[in-house]
Amino acid sequence: MNLDICNMAEDIKNMHKHYDMQQIGEDTIRQKDFLNFRKDFLQEEIDELNDAIESNDADGVVDSIIDLLFVGITTLDLLGVDVNEAWKEVLVANMNKIAKENPTRPNKFGFPDLAKPDGWVAPNHVDNLGDMKDWTKNDK
Repeated sequence: MNLDICNMAEDIKNMHKHYDMQQIGEDTIRQKDFLNFRKDFLQEEIDELNDAIESNDADGVVDSIIDLLFVGITTLDLLGVDVNEAWKEVLVANMNKIAKENPTRPNKFGFPDLAKPDGWVAPNHVDNLGDMKDWTKNDK
């Protein structure tokens, strides 16, 4: 499998420069407004994926999944998050899971579910929150 996420993140940075798209900044209210806007954007892409699946539109499936990645990576980048570092953090945590069958989620494709073994360490992005670094859990 050849997944070069580093190039995807760099491509998005280049696109932001091309269109002079600036980071959202440190204003928490603006960040949350932006995230809600992007969440709706992601939902549109999920809706397009559902439509593509229902209409047997393979091209639409590919396009909508890439758009989901694109919107997600773009969102993090505009919030100042180092996407490559976040990716690596999640990848390491997922690679430390164990392959296991999940009886609550039948899987007819034969792929294993990834389960958290004893002592598993969740991804930690506390040093890579970009402009959201001043957020505090439970603050509304």
